[in-house]
Amino acid sequence: MLKSYLTNLSSSELRTLAIASPCILVLLCWVLIIKPVSGTHSSLKQQLQQQQNDLRWMQQASHRVIQPARNTSQTETDFNLRQQVNDEFSKHNIILSRLNSSGSDQLSMTAENAVFEYLIQAIARLENQGINLSLAHITPLAESGKVSSKLTFRNGTQP
Repeated sequence: MLKSYLTNLSSSELRTLAIASPCILVLLCWVLIIKPVSGTHSSLKQQLQQQQNDLRWMQQASHRVIQPARNTSQTETDFNLRQQVNDEFSKHNIILSRLNSSGSDQLSMTAENAVFEYLIQAIARLENQGINLSLAHITPLAESGKVSSKLTFRNGTQP
């Protein structure tokens, strides 16, 4: 059927078809293959750049944290672990959730949508007060400088 159709075409129609067919094929390849791949590539490149910027910022922020002088006065040791941790994080406007104590010497907690630099400062201050971070899982959020974290603290120098 196609062969009989093509043989019935005039020479000018055949030339037009011969020129238009490759052009249409190239356009179809562009629309269906090249453009989507190119768009995905540029989108992934942007995401990578943003994540590299976030990582660079987090590394710089962690080095800029000011380590306060070690201060373990008697009044600080009178507070329980939960109160000390809660007080320190509230100074930096970090809202804690899911505070779970296992005894008086360990506390697990979650901080959502926290400013990374403030989180690091609070952890450093707690360690200077003798409260050690034993486990940390920090995940960067889409908003630059914000993180979600799951932290576990222990009183004193226990492993």
